[in-house]
Amino acid sequence: MNTEDILERIYQALPDFRDKLQFERIEYQVERNRAVIFFSSLQLVGREQFMAIRKVIQEVFPRLRFSVRVASPALAESFLADPQRYRDVLTDILLRAHPSAAPWLTDAVWIGENGALILEMPDEFAISFLKESTAQDVLKQAIYDVFRITPAIDFRVRSDYVARMERVRQMREQELETISQEQEKQRAAQKPDPDQPKAIKGRKFTGDPVPIVGLTETSGTVIVAGRVVSVERKDLPAKEAVLMMFTMTDGTDSIRCKVFFGGRRRRGDETVAPSEADIAKMEASIAMIVPNEGLKVRGQCQHDRFENELVLRPDEIMQFHLPKRGDNAPAKRVELHAHTQMSALDGIMSPTELINRAADWGHQAVAITDHGVLQAFPEAFAAAAKRNIKLIPGVEVNLIDEADVVTNADDSPIDQTIVVLDFETTGLNPLNDRIIEIGAVKLVGG
Repeated sequence: MNTEDILERIYQALPDFRDKLQFERIEYQVERNRAVIFFSSLQLVGREQFMAIRKVIQEVFPRLRFSVRVASPALAESFLADPQRYRDVLTDILLRAHPSAAPWLTDAVWIGENGALILEMPDEFAISFLKESTAQDVLKQAIYDVFRITPAIDFRVRSDYVARMERVRQMREQELETISQEQEKQRAAQKPDPDQPKAIKGRKFTGDPVPIVGLTETSGTVIVAGRVVSVERKDLPAKEAVLMMFTMTDGTDSIRCKVFFGGRRRRGDETVAPSEADIAKMEASIAMIVPNEGLKVRGQCQHDRFENELVLRPDEIMQFHLPKRGDNAPAKRVELHAHTQMSALDGIMSPTELINRAADWGHQAVAITDHGVLQAFPEAFAAAAKRNIKLIPGVEVNLIDEADVVTNADDSPIDQTIVVLDFETTGLNPLNDRIIEIGAVKLVGG
């Protein structure tokens, strides 16, 4: 394939360059094992046109290592008269060698003065950078490769530099003033959110908790969240610290946590005792670890030799809002049989807690029927009045038949020797169930 065939393929890719692009020569650089192909053009070749020429040559000679030079000497006078028209091509060449100069070169002004090229840069720092780097030499070579001329090149600060800097300063001051005013408004409008969880130890943290039931010594750093079941405090006077031990559950399992608060701190080569402010802050944090409150904990799972069980040693602790059970029924019921903590072994809620729960669920009324006692009513009526819910007073009583406990009694003394029999059966039906054990105990002298 000869040069005319190659040019024809280039013309097909770049029809606007037909008869305007000519082949000049090929130089082969033996030491670099590379060919340099020279073209001349009557119009300026931009980056896209340049890459199209390279692509055609690469397709024709796929194994050839080459570079391309396209010169437009006919445009040299036009370039010196108005360099700004040709800045994009030369800036692209410069940025390939010095990409970090992009902020300055894109803002530069190209001026032709008395056969020389002047680049007006935005500031003195940009000029120092270009002069100290090889940018000036790269630009000189690029101008020669494109226009076949070697004009003098110089840099200077743009004539409007002082005015621009003053405008920038004024704009910056206005921005800072606006930002300050907005921040002041936000601070004035912002109120502390009592529902926002507070950090108890360390900083607030994010992340989803994992179930306690799956924790082992190899779990590493984990996040768990749940309700505090029990709390134990141990003061360590020698270390001026407090060891807090609390058990928490998430419904899948429970785990014991151990964490230290306070203590002496090292400052330089000596240890410093906690100040009164440090102690007050520590006590405020400890006061938030109480039973039935929610906590979110992040720490390491370890086997505790003293407890002989798996414990969690928290690095950070924060409050956690426990999920509240709700009543989503469209028609609310009225509970007519509810026990408070006044019913032994049958209720754990205080009268106020029971009233508040019914009111939170949207119930219009609730009955309290404790076991044979009326002590809950004073507190319950007060709570019901605050929550605008009707309290139905009630009581659960036990009745027994008025019959003799002992039948067929005789005059035998109560402390006489007797035998007590115990029958164990498979059920309560004497027709269907069978006796599986008979026990007997002889009582002598009571």
